[in-house]
Amino acid sequence: MKIIIPKTELSEALCSLSKIACIANPVLPFIRLVRIQADVKKQSVVLSAGDLDQVLQFTLPNAKADADVDIAVSCAELKNAIKGCGSTGEVMFSVQGDALTVMNHELQLGILSLAPQDDAYPFPAVPKNPDSQIVLPTNFTSFLANAQACTSTDPTRKILQGI
Repeated sequence: MKIIIPKTELSEALCSLSKIACIANPVLPFIRLVRIQADVKKQSVVLSAGDLDQVLQFTLPNAKADADVDIAVSCAELKNAIKGCGSTGEVMFSVQGDALTVMNHELQLGILSLAPQDDAYPFPAVPKNPDSQIVLPTNFTSFLANAQACTSTDPTRKILQGI
């Protein structure tokens, strides 16, 4: 399975994603990972990272993939691997077993180990059927009541939030 991404698009996406995923000592393992998802039918590649507060996703429109891929790798290791290639051109990812090989013009930039899929950020899936019902946990009302106790009702909060 191979993915080819223009270097400039990949660098721009990783620069933003690293603000979330390149934390030195994350509490949860998925915070340091970048998820790479390729879709052959759409001919698109999506890079994403998330933590408990935010999720960033970048769709790379000029990327090409020869198979559907859904993997996760360390953001810091990926960023270090592509640092060694020039500012232009394309970066090729090759997935073989539990490793991701990063190449640029036949030059191998690195071999990164893939993270277990269970460690990747769990993006919520939107139901495909709009009439389907989502069953909430039985303690959901108590969860909301506890969350309400933590929220601020101060009217200045709304004004300060826009600053």
